[in-house]
Amino acid sequence: MLRSRLPHPLHAGPRGILVGLLAAACGGAELAAPENAYLARAPKPSAGPTVELADPSFGHRGDVALVVRIIGTGYAPGARASWELDGGTAKITVHSTEFVSSTELQATISIAADADLAFYNVAVTSGGKKGIGTYKFEVTQAIAIEGARLARGVNDAGQVTGVGSYYWSAETGLEALAGGGSGWDLSDDGQTVVGGQGGGNPTGTVPLVWTRNGAAWAQSTLPITTSAGNARAVASDAAGVGVLIAGVETYALKGRDYRREPRLWIRAGSGWVRTALPGLGATTEGQLSDAVIGGVAVGNSSGRASVWTPVAGGGWSVAAIGPSGSDALAINRTGTLIVGNSGGSATYWSWNGAGWVGPVPLVGACAAAVGVAGDGRIIANGCARPDVGITSVIIQAPYGPGDVRYLSGFGDRLDGPQAEAISPNGQWIVGRAVLRGSVVGAYWNLF
Repeated sequence: MLRSRLPHPLHAGPRGILVGLLAAACGGAELAAPENAYLARAPKPSAGPTVELADPSFGHRGDVALVVRIIGTGYAPGARASWELDGGTAKITVHSTEFVSSTELQATISIAADADLAFYNVAVTSGGKKGIGTYKFEVTQAIAIEGARLARGVNDAGQVTGVGSYYWSAETGLEALAGGGSGWDLSDDGQTVVGGQGGGNPTGTVPLVWTRNGAAWAQSTLPITTSAGNARAVASDAAGVGVLIAGVETYALKGRDYRREPRLWIRAGSGWVRTALPGLGATTEGQLSDAVIGGVAVGNSSGRASVWTPVAGGGWSVAAIGPSGSDALAINRTGTLIVGNSGGSATYWSWNGAGWVGPVPLVGACAAAVGVAGDGRIIANGCARPDVGITSVIIQAPYGPGDVRYLSGFGDRLDGPQAEAISPNGQWIVGRAVLRGSVVGAYWNLF
């Protein structure tokens, strides 16, 4: 070989060195191997830090010195954490970042009183490199009702009832209602709760009412002519006393079939008087979702959104306000705005003085509107949130694209909150959210 006849460049004169270098260029394959072997043995650049989760994954406006564990990889002493929104730190101050291990940091943060209600990125800079955990922390208005399941009803005082037969207020905390069952709604004074007893079998439920007697709750069954039913809403008089309950009676048919018929129960002294309501079809099938004393009860009959209106001299009339496959789910106190769904989308109906106008589709890409406040604010569920998931929204009049606000949760962006009711004054919303992987009752104080 040519290389075997050349002197080693280190033992040659200047000309020998030049010849040796030229030979190396010609015999590159033989001299390249040691260099490649060196590169293979060289340490690879270390990967940057990662952020897998923040615990807790949420905080509230005005939180001070909140300690958040950051879990991930690639952390070293001197690592720094930051909270980012749209590329900025956005009113979340990181006071300190403590190194715990290569997989954990602890950051102490404060959240400004006017911080955006949104999902934030949590970033870690370590060893000159930066890792970002997308949507790992949420600034929220949601408050968990510890120990409670789905919250279904709320009044202007922020008193709540829901699944599992409970009453809750900030003053009393969580109270179990006597006899079991499931709460749906409560009166303005918080002394009457309505709901039902039983599980998912509609022919196995019983309409119930609970009345507070001092510090205790007494349960009674609403009168029915069949063996099943459910109470869904209670209307109050000017003093806040519950005086009218809306719901259904359920009749078993052949096999597993059943028929629901709309009912009202009107207070008479210490008891309740059952009132049957008409329906659109020959079977009188329908169910009530809400009631306004002296005004309108809403629900559906024969698969269509319907309203029931008192008739002068006694009785009630029924009228359809939506096509087949629609449902009226709630009405405001003045009886002028109804919300629900039609054709798989959230809709509303408005009263123009002579009749109901609608259904009008709502913005927000939602499946159903489930509640409406006196100021016209609507809550809706099954709403698609870009880059996050399905959640609930609040929509303000006049219901344009800029009037939609997402309801915040507890940091679970793939399983967002679900709203069930809004108080007549628009201050309180109740429903549920996911907290540390479990569904809990929740409320939102909007003022």
